[in-house]
Amino acid sequence: MDWDWYAALHHRNLFNANIFYPARDALAFSEHMIGLAIALFPFHLFGLVSLTIHNIGVLLGFAGCGLSMYALCRYATRSFVAGVIGGIAFAFVGFRFHHLPHLHFIWAMWLPLLLLTLLLLADKPTALRSLAFCGVFVMNGLTSLHWLVFGSTTIAITAIVLPLLRVRAREWRFWILLMVSTVAAVIILLPFVLPYRSLGMQRTEDEVLPNSAQWPDWLEPNYQNKLYGDLSSVDAYTHERTLFPGYITIALALVGLLASGRRDVRVIAIVWIVVGAVGARGLRGYVGSFLFHHFAVFRGIRMPARWSMIAYVGLALLGAAGMERLLRDRSRISQIAITSIAALALLFELRIAPIRWYLVPLQPRPLYDWIGSVPLSGAVLELPMTQSAAYEYLWRSTVHHKPLINGVSSYIPAAYEDLTSTYESDPLSDDFLSALERRRCSLIVVHAGILRQRSSVIRQWLRRSIDSGRLTFVREFDAGARADYVFALNRVEPEAISLRAPAVADSSGRTPSQNVRIFIDQDGPTYCGVPFANVDHGPFGIIHGKLTVSGWALAPNGVSAVNLRFANGRVVVRTDSVDRPDVKAIYPWYPAVQRPGFTKTIDRPLCVDGHTDMQLEIVDGRGRVVRNPPFWFTWRD
Repeated sequence: MDWDWYAALHHRNLFNANIFYPARDALAFSEHMIGLAIALFPFHLFGLVSLTIHNIGVLLGFAGCGLSMYALCRYATRSFVAGVIGGIAFAFVGFRFHHLPHLHFIWAMWLPLLLLTLLLLADKPTALRSLAFCGVFVMNGLTSLHWLVFGSTTIAITAIVLPLLRVRAREWRFWILLMVSTVAAVIILLPFVLPYRSLGMQRTEDEVLPNSAQWPDWLEPNYQNKLYGDLSSVDAYTHERTLFPGYITIALALVGLLASGRRDVRVIAIVWIVVGAVGARGLRGYVGSFLFHHFAVFRGIRMPARWSMIAYVGLALLGAAGMERLLRDRSRISQIAITSIAALALLFELRIAPIRWYLVPLQPRPLYDWIGSVPLSGAVLELPMTQSAAYEYLWRSTVHHKPLINGVSSYIPAAYEDLTSTYESDPLSDDFLSALERRRCSLIVVHAGILRQRSSVIRQWLRRSIDSGRLTFVREFDAGARADYVFALNRVEPEAISLRAPAVADSSGRTPSQNVRIFIDQDGPTYCGVPFANVDHGPFGIIHGKLTVSGWALAPNGVSAVNLRFANGRVVVRTDSVDRPDVKAIYPWYPAVQRPGFTKTIDRPLCVDGHTDMQLEIVDGRGRVVRNPPFWFTWRD
């Protein structure tokens, strides 16, 4: 979304996103999310940062799904209560929580609206309703390519069935307006779809088959569900086939199936359920196999199980019809009682609690502000070249928007895979630097603190590259016990020396050039001007019984507290400070820290779930708070 806004406001080529440089149309390596960027653009205008807007988008996605499904169900059943029940069933289905990192999948509200506007057009074929159908069709396609393929396929089948159910749907005016609005929507969407066709990304059967649903998967609950989570299979953490919609939704749908009246609603709901269920089977069914082998658009879909969202629309609609039947011909008191029981029971059954969010460290990184401030001839590469690290690289790139050679996507270009393969060689050959020069890489950022087992290999390569005159050290930035170092490729940035900072010594008495030599030659620690910490013993893997966390923390202004924050910070435990002469000997530059060590042994608090996170919080002597990335672990009594 951030790239969509930046490209639109700075007159950049939209699909040439700043990842996998110099690949073209890199935005098309995954979902472009332009519909979300449009819907959430007002928050960008208000000056909110992209991460905040993303979080707002998550909340609006759930609300939008509930509201849109309510509108469809109320229109179809003529019942306010049935609309509310249908909205709850669709908004909080467990499969949606499985996709919390996928904002465009949370925003599935266009699917029920697509069906609603089609029904409105069939009931009264007017230009205004045709325009509404066109607008929803466009927003559905701009929000998610998956919903575009699934929704347009299902709406086409529904349109074919409609004349059998509604007399007005047989009129020529309905079909003309439907065709005009559909063609207009397709024309609008073409510029946002053609880049995917030109790239020709195709999935293999080996990729698609494991993500094709089997019938028992419809009884597989989300592992986060408070009521049924313990019944999930062991591998439910690693796949998307947790499709169980809930017993209450199924029961209400059965009532709706057997209910009298509104035959058209039942048939339409059944069509969506069948299409979604059959589509979710992917290569495990005849229809999915046929579509995969004969139509390129379906060969681009790696996760057929996502067709289930179509089935959830049908289930919620049929469940709403069932709710309407239960309330029919009853007294007002009975209606209130049944409604209250059904709504509360549905919310209780679908409850995902606690939701475990990934807590992103929010402290600014001057490194990225600096990258954004300097003119570059080419791109930036950050090391290590690991996918886990690349997520933060991309998030931090929202500060500078410079081209990045790094990238994360569901599709990885072959050129990047070749570069990664060269990077992973031991020793790291000079071919890696030559490949970067060909790709017009201007800067290499080395995050010394997270190189881990690759540290020796990369340091040897840096030494050779600097000695040969092809690489120039430019800057050093604080990043804990091991700094971030920036190097320039001389053939791409011949004036790189002008980017170098003045040779000012830090509190250890060393200049940046001296620090980089210590890193390259010895992998030695250097002075850091911000609080930082290290965990020696902690929540790694599976913990049984008591948890012991120990380590050390340092800061130029002293350390007043080190806290352990569990369950997204709901439980905060202060550690005990201890002396660590070994740490003082290695890091003699922090005289304000008298007892750098910390330790704490605790039982799992009752309010902390067995699958949880722990975040380390350091408070320095002046009250500055720094929080590290969270550890995710399993804690068993």
